[in-house]
Amino acid sequence: MFMGIAVYLRLWTIDYRISSNDSELLRKEFDLASREAMDESAEWRRRFDDEFEKASKCSSELDEVCGLLIIC
Repeated sequence: MFMGIAVYLRLWTIDYRISSNDSELLRKEFDLASREAMDESAEWRRRFDDEFEKASKCSSELDEVCGLLIIC
């Protein structure tokens, strides 16, 4: 029985060391994925802002042209 407990404790300490290293690795991978997601989100936001600006410019030009056509 003593040998069984010794083997169990040895396996538990090995597993604990591996799992603590795994948690550090997982944290680093999560941080990297989070930064990549924020970068991608910023890129999509920039694209949205650019397209919104283009659409606003087209809309104002269209309003201006329609205004000139009605007056003429």
